Amino acid sequence: MNFLVLFNWASPEPELLLELTTIIKAFLNHPDRSNLSIFIDYDQFPGQEADLYVSGVMMNLMIEGNEQLEDALNISLVSSQNFEEWFNSILKINYKILGNNVNKSQLNEWSDIIPIVTLEQVTDLEKYEFLSTINEQQKNFKLQLTQQCFNAQRFVESAELGKQLLSDYPDLVEKGYSIPVAHSLILSLNWYEVAANLPPGINYFLTSGWLNSLYQRKPVTQDNQPLPWYTYPAIEFLEDKVKPDFKVFEFGAGNSTLWWSQRVSEVISIENDANWFEEIKAKMPKNVQIFLREDEQEYAEMISSFPSDYFDVIIVDGANRNRCLEISLNHIKERGLIIFDNTDDYNYDSSVQKLANEGYKRLDFWGIISSYTYKNCTSLFFRKFDILESQGVPSQKQSILGKGCFQVMNPKPSPTQDN
Repeated sequence: MNFLVLFNWASPEPELLLELTTIIKAFLNHPDRSNLSIFIDYDQFPGQEADLYVSGVMMNLMIEGNEQLEDALNISLVSSQNFEEWFNSILKINYKILGNNVNKSQLNEWSDIIPIVTLEQVTDLEKYEFLSTINEQQKNFKLQLTQQCFNAQRFVESAELGKQLLSDYPDLVEKGYSIPVAHSLILSLNWYEVAANLPPGINYFLTSGWLNSLYQRKPVTQDNQPLPWYTYPAIEFLEDKVKPDFKVFEFGAGNSTLWWSQRVSEVISIENDANWFEEIKAKMPKNVQIFLREDEQEYAEMISSFPSDYFDVIIVDGANRNRCLEISLNHIKERGLIIFDNTDDYNYDSSVQKLANEGYKRLDFWGIISSYTYKNCTSLFFRKFDILESQGVPSQKQSILGKGCFQVMNPKPSPTQDN
């Protein structure tokens, strides 16, 4: 077991030496000392002086004839001034012990999350036995440490910690924790090195923003522009069909709301999750009206407060979807478009069939989505075939998700090049 020990190095020398002696001696006399390691943090203190203090304590104990010195105690001096060495030490730590008068400023975002124990908990064998077991406190700490590694883009370390967590705590597999571990494994690959070995601009995982979305855990492009959580093929198709005067109603608010707001005149969005509503409402521009309806029936009926045949686009991508679709049919224009996400879920088969019975044609867009490794199906429903009219040729397509392979490798010459 590994302990990070912090002292107030500004303490008077006699007090500091007494503290060092007490802690080191306690570990030396511990019956499980061969399985213990101490990492002494000397941050904001000269390393040579810290080493002299520790060496002096060990020398004094030797002079006193402390027989336990015959068995080595693993003591390391660490400081965030040498961050990589310090960081690699932190990954091994289980608990921290705080000396007298240690203040909050001595802790950083990494050392702050390490569980605190007292020296008495280490020396009391019954309490020590609990510390040495796989316990909930260690589980929560390692989960937090893994997340901080991920946030800091230390994906290799995040993946290794995650794999160890899954081994130590099998219940995490049932809770779906293996998915973020898989994401860390994907991101731990040097994708920029991969891209460097490909023709510039054709690594779709980078240019589409998929890797960035995996890291950010939300649908965004490579340069952090918002995206709907539809399949990528559906987004690429819709880009050319959206018109500035469109009025849009959306069941389920989020980054998709922002994406639509940048392209149409009016967006009405309804959300049923109060916490998510509070998080996103301040981000919405003036052409968005966003409403909270936590009751699922009220949520579905919200669209009824708008006139018939009012919306050019209705998106069904939130709660109570089958009921939302049923009520929406009176509010879509004759030439309007209904977007129904996740139609690969059999729970929505009744809505797909209802739209077919109402004379709607369907286009299914299967493909990968932002932030995840799997594919979904986003379906578009329409009665008039205007939506299928092509604008321009594929070689001139401009997409927020990047260029196609031949657009990059064999671009059309500009008029000046022709001359």
